[in-house]
Amino acid sequence: MKNKIDQYTDTDDEKFFALIEQGDEGAFTRAYERYHKLLLEKVLMDLEKIAPVKFEYNEDKKEVIVKMK
Repeated sequence: MKNKIDQYTDTDDEKFFALIEQGDEGAFTRAYERYHKLLLEKVLMDLEKIAPVKFEYNEDKKEVIVKMK
């Protein structure tokens, strides 16, 4: 039997967002797992454009390192 979250493995983005709008927590969890790294990278790149800092993400330690430019 599939894990409840695993049922969303092959779900496309449009369906994900429709399920999230309906309050489906499993769909939200899977979408977060799928996109959180991409979103973090985008936010950090945008911050680097407006602030005198450099961000690095350490995947092993799961931490963001902030350095002054």
